[in-house]
Amino acid sequence: MKKMSRFWARLCIILAAIFCAGLLLTYLMPRPWMIALDILSLAGFLCVKFLALRCPRCGWGGAVPQWSRSGTLHCPKCGGLLEYDR
Repeated sequence: MKKMSRFWARLCIILAAIFCAGLLLTYLMPRPWMIALDILSLAGFLCVKFLALRCPRCGWGGAVPQWSRSGTLHCPKCGGLLEYDR
């Protein structure tokens, strides 16, 4: 069975962290370029999450990104095992 890429999962987590930090900074000192960074990081996060992290069995695009190996995940839609490489 094909495994999901840990690279995409880590990139998804990094983009979510950039979005959260950018949202906080935008609240503290609003700048137009910070708002653009927030929008781009959120769009990147959503694209990676729903296009790259797909269930290998049914193709559902809502797998939970994991930074490291920490337990077994199953697809909520089909019940298949969600495995990451490396």
